[in-house]
Amino acid sequence: MEREEIKHNEALSVDFSTQLRLDSNCEHVESSIFSWLQIVAAQVAKGDVGPLGAIIVLGDFDKFGPRIDGMVQMKPKQNPIESFLLIDTEDSDRYIKKFSQAPYDGAIVVNKTGQIIGAGIYLVIEDPTLDIPDDCGTRHKAAASFSLRNDVKSVLTISEETNIVRIWKDGQVQKAHRVDDQEDDRVKNGEKKE
Repeated sequence: MEREEIKHNEALSVDFSTQLRLDSNCEHVESSIFSWLQIVAAQVAKGDVGPLGAIIVLGDFDKFGPRIDGMVQMKPKQNPIESFLLIDTEDSDRYIKKFSQAPYDGAIVVNKTGQIIGAGIYLVIEDPTLDIPDDCGTRHKAAASFSLRNDVKSVLTISEETNIVRIWKDGQVQKAHRVDDQEDDRVKNGEKKE
């Protein structure tokens, strides 16, 4: 049996499209969470929802096994996530509000596919020396510190005091949104301010 030669233009290839879609999905999930946090911030600004602070950790936690160092489960003692919940669906604002208030007070942890894998999670601040904006508190210090980790894509926050939504990467704010900024943009574009 003769071995066939493969011409360079007929080279064999491997299709990684599924894996690459999941990898790029992380950017979609981050954008979706950021948008949902802006919606919640607008609800707070209108008075539809009381003041709310949230921290959402988005990461690639699959490669490190079932235990994630630097996270501690707060009350309730058992993880409240018992079913497959996705944060980038039409129920996202409900999940954000539910898992950011008592008894869950703590971080919401989301994997790169958008699945909520934990809530009511305390984040250990590994680097308390990071500079954060003056209007930020402990939640933001934890966000900045945790955003330095290799398994974390980004950490997203909404401030209970200022209602500012932020994306944290590499220990600093990458993007911020104020509800007033959106209203100011509408006025600049000639739209009526409601």
